[in-house]
Amino acid sequence: MVGTGTSIVAEQAGLLLLFANDRDEGNNAGGFDVDVTVTPGP
Repeated sequence: MVGTGTSIVAEQAGLLLLFANDRDEGNNAGGFDVDVTVTPGP
């Protein structure tokens, strides 16, 4: 679980995949919200 207020810095450019990763498909109701901020490097 990442949680609220967590920042992750990408080390290189590429595709960003966001999803729930579990093996119990019977309880995958609901969803999550994500805010992505892109700050160009030098």
